[in-house]
Amino acid sequence: MGFPFNGAGSNTFTPTDDVAIPYTGENNRDSGVTPLQIKELYSTMALIKTGPIPTGRQFFSGQMVRSQISFLGDALNIHVSGVVQQAHCTLLANPVSADPVQLGTYTLADFTGPGSYTDAKDFYVTLSDCRDDPAGGIASAYIRLEGAKGSVPLEPAQGVFSLDNKPGSATGIGIQLLRSNDSPMPLQQDEAVTPLVVDKTVLHFKARFFQTAPTVTAGPANGALDFTMTYR
Repeated sequence: MGFPFNGAGSNTFTPTDDVAIPYTGENNRDSGVTPLQIKELYSTMALIKTGPIPTGRQFFSGQMVRSQISFLGDALNIHVSGVVQQAHCTLLANPVSADPVQLGTYTLADFTGPGSYTDAKDFYVTLSDCRDDPAGGIASAYIRLEGAKGSVPLEPAQGVFSLDNKPGSATGIGIQLLRSNDSPMPLQQDEAVTPLVVDKTVLHFKARFFQTAPTVTAGPANGALDFTMTYR
C-alpha cells in the first residue's frame, strides 16, 4: 500500500507494522494547512483456494477495509462479496456410447509395420446434469485416462495402450485413442476436452488398432481404460 498509508508525510498514516493488508496505522500529528484527505483508493484482490469447494453456487461476503477517526467513529468501510460457481456434471449409467467399443475384425495383412493402424471408430462419453456459471459457461471438462483390466500405457503422449494380454490374445498391436479431430489423446494426465454445455456435454473420441512391433500374431484384441473427469 502506498500514499496515504506509508507514513511519507504529515498528511499520511504511519503503519504500526507493515504497509500491507491486514493494515493498522495511525496519524496523530497536526498536518497544518495540508489536509489529511483520501481522494482515491486503489486495490487489487485475488481469490485463493484453500480447500475443497462444494458443488453449486457458493456466496462469500466480508469486510476488507475499515478506517476510524478518534472521537468520530468510522471514516471508511469497504466490504467485498461475490459468488464462486463450482462447475460439475453427473455420470449416469452407461455414459459411454458403446461398451465395449467395437474396433472391427482385421487380417494380419492389414498391419504393414510398426506405426500402421486401422480405421478409427467413433464413440462418445455423455456427461449429464452439467452445471456452470448461469451468466455464461466458462469451465471446461478435463479427462484423465489410465490403463485398466491388464492394459497399460505404451506411448502415453500418442494415446497408445496395450491389449489386456490374456492368454491367446493378439500380439504386436495396441489400441490408440484419438480426439475428434484425429489427434492423439494423451494418457496419464489431465487433458482439456471441451467447454461445458449446461445440462448435457458430449465428449467425442475415436479408437483404432495400432501396430507396436514388427510382427503381429492373430488372436482376440481387447483393451480397457479407466477415466476420471474434473472441471476447471
